[in-house]
Amino acid sequence: LLNIAKKNSFKGGRTLSISVKQLQEAENFIVKEVQKSFESELTKTDRKGRKGGRFACLNPVQDESGLWVVGQRLKNKNSMTVDSSLQKLLPYRHVSRLFMQRAHTSGHRGRDATLARFRQLYWVIQGSKLAQSIKSKCQMCKLREAKFLEQQMGQLPEARLQPSPAFNHVMIDLFGPYSIVTDEFWKKWTELYAPALIIRGKWNTTNRNLRPGDVVIIADRNTLRGDYRLGIVQEVFPSQDGKVRRVNVMYKNFQIGEKVQKYKGHNEAVIVSRSAQRLSLLIAVDMDQDQETKSEEKESV
Repeated sequence: LLNIAKKNSFKGGRTLSISVKQLQEAENFIVKEVQKSFESELTKTDRKGRKGGRFACLNPVQDESGLWVVGQRLKNKNSMTVDSSLQKLLPYRHVSRLFMQRAHTSGHRGRDATLARFRQLYWVIQGSKLAQSIKSKCQMCKLREAKFLEQQMGQLPEARLQPSPAFNHVMIDLFGPYSIVTDEFWKKWTELYAPALIIRGKWNTTNRNLRPGDVVIIADRNTLRGDYRLGIVQEVFPSQDGKVRRVNVMYKNFQIGEKVQKYKGHNEAVIVSRSAQRLSLLIAVDMDQDQETKSEEKESV
């Protein structure tokens, strides 16, 4: 069907074999068509300036092929997908149910495992609910999870009841448990915790980056609110996405118990590294420049 649509001719559908690439292109074609049904929602901007409408916490963006994907925070390394690519966003509709059924029938495992396999390619709102629905209606799983008959516990053998020296029968495996625990940890981490990194519960609004020269209030954890220091940003350290989350700040190092906190010169100043989340912008450096520009314009008039 995809070949027919590309060539605008029924002759395009004549083929003896279907390659993996053709299957992937056909699947992406279906996903792109489904995404058109809620594309208007994805391009909405709320009052806080966030894009994505009700999907804003997922930070949806379009990739090079025009597909809407989520999880920009995991762009450097997405452990949920095979090739570290970002998941394609789907609505809670029939197509999502078909893809979830495919993920479940690949192993007929539980809800979390089904959802983890589904998230190797796609992301859907209320995915856990959809995975549980597929799992509960699977006839194969109903057969495999049928309860076995139970019987009263039998009597202990005579060897278990006879006294014997302590640690008479002991076997120790020193390295097996460590490898099993490690593998199980990363398996559970990928299935249960990694998906939570995509959703931004807070800090999902882009704000102005701190700049050298900004006057800030430094909210150190071991300082009372009334004793917060004033500082000047000396150096900023942008992350790979261009956002500044850590800076070097210069401020006066007050002595403990000092009553008169007067600034006596540059020699008393210290420079420390602080997270941007512990700073409050008081006076922006470009604000001073704007005021100087306005005053110069008034004088020229």
